[in-house]
Amino acid sequence: MNLPAYTIAIRTLGKSGDTFVTEIKSILAQTHAPVSINAYIPDGYSRPEFEGSEHITWISSPKGMVTQRSLDFDEITTDYILFLDDDLQLAPDTVEKMMSALVENQADCITANVFENHKGSLAWKLKAIADGTNPAMNTPWAFRIRKSGFYSYCNNPSEIMETQSGAGACCLIKKSAYKNMHFEDERWLEAIGYCFGDDQMFHYKLHSNGWKILTHFSTGIVHLDAKTSHEKDKSKQFRNKNFLRYLLWHRSIYLPAKTRMERLWVSACFWGMVARLSLFDIAMGFAARDFYRLANRIPGVLKGRRMSKTDSYRAIPPFDLYKNTDSRIR
Repeated sequence: MNLPAYTIAIRTLGKSGDTFVTEIKSILAQTHAPVSINAYIPDGYSRPEFEGSEHITWISSPKGMVTQRSLDFDEITTDYILFLDDDLQLAPDTVEKMMSALVENQADCITANVFENHKGSLAWKLKAIADGTNPAMNTPWAFRIRKSGFYSYCNNPSEIMETQSGAGACCLIKKSAYKNMHFEDERWLEAIGYCFGDDQMFHYKLHSNGWKILTHFSTGIVHLDAKTSHEKDKSKQFRNKNFLRYLLWHRSIYLPAKTRMERLWVSACFWGMVARLSLFDIAMGFAARDFYRLANRIPGVLKGRRMSKTDSYRAIPPFDLYKNTDSRIR
């Protein structure tokens, strides 16, 4: 198959060290090579030099996980963009597999599974359930966003499945789909000082507005996870996570609901999940003798609820861009 050309766009702070070197080497070994390897780095950050770095086109960008993934990318002239984080190792045929699946299935976007949820131990899966992430056996979806705003994943996936969400760490997308889903509207995630759920918002926004997304489960990609931007204060991190969890649900599930009854239903789903998880927080608190989860979940959610009533939040363009129009460009 004569596969379409693509350009790689890597978001980085230049701090991932050897993992970035490994990634670039794996990109240079691809059976379906990119037209260009673009690395987007904020001003003031060092651009690492190493064997192979001469193949990188460095481009200055504002700082931010969402911002660096929501630029105009006018310098990219190919019809496809491969978005990558800076801590991955690709198998030699990773891109060939992804591009072939995208073209053959007439999809607009495809992600490489880097989570391996379905391969987790029973103990891991029980903890995931208690955290609101459910495995599903008989489902056509690799990942499905539920009315509570949490997601479920297929516990016995086939190689390629349609999905409603996915990992932004490795995402191949039509540039036309990317441009017309206006991910720059989601920079509010970053503006509030803590970023969580950007991958979910990116892919679910595509799905909600009618684009077809796939997840590939056997690309051979490895997530090396440089952990360059993780919050160290677990109480603050958990509170902020629940703050944004409410807003993700409110923006992508509650506001697009078409009727009052539907809004009542999705509200019951969300608050029911909060109640379920609060019971888990209590059990975890007694087991670990640390009630940081219980002490921070409800305050985080209520903080999100308060923000949803502010003028700045209400001024954000709608999530369901094409709800009342057929102007979406494929």
